[in-house]
Amino acid sequence: MNEKVKRLTPTKETLVRLFTKSRDQCAFPGCNHEIFDGEVFVAQVCHISAAQKGGQRFNEEMTN
Repeated sequence: MNEKVKRLTPTKETLVRLFTKSRDQCAFPGCNHEIFDGEVFVAQVCHISAAQKGGQRFNEEMTN
C-alpha cells in the first residue's frame, strides 16, 4: 500500500451492518454484553486485519 495509513471512523452504514450481523452481542469469547444501548454503541469496534505492517493479520492488498 503506497498511501498513508488512515484510521477511519466507521460509517453509520458500517455500524448498522455490525449491529445486525452481531445480533447486538459482543464478539469477545465469553462476553454476552450488548454492543448498543439504544442510543450509542457501547462496544469497541476494531478491525479484523491490521492497518499497518507488523500488525496481526496485516493485508498488503487492503486500502484505506
